[in-house]
Amino acid sequence: MVVTDQLSTVRDRVYRVVEDFLGDPTITLTDSTQLSADLEQDEFDLMELFGNLEEEFGLEIPESEEDRVVTIGDIVTVLLRLTGETD
Repeated sequence: MVVTDQLSTVRDRVYRVVEDFLGDPTITLTDSTQLSADLEQDEFDLMELFGNLEEEFGLEIPESEEDRVVTIGDIVTVLLRLTGETD
């Protein structure tokens, strides 16, 4: 299914960017992993992470979208919406 493939591709890319950013290959990420609570990232860390994601996907993530992101799954949802991969 095309939508499932697109979701998997975006999710895989997000996980890779987050794993590279954290520099910890032993960490286990899921869509429900919370950026602040589980990964202990502060607002400055998140700004840098969003910059890395913007570079990876070749787009700008509006601050209004960044403010809504709590989990890895939220990042995937935002990026799917911004890339036009989903409604």
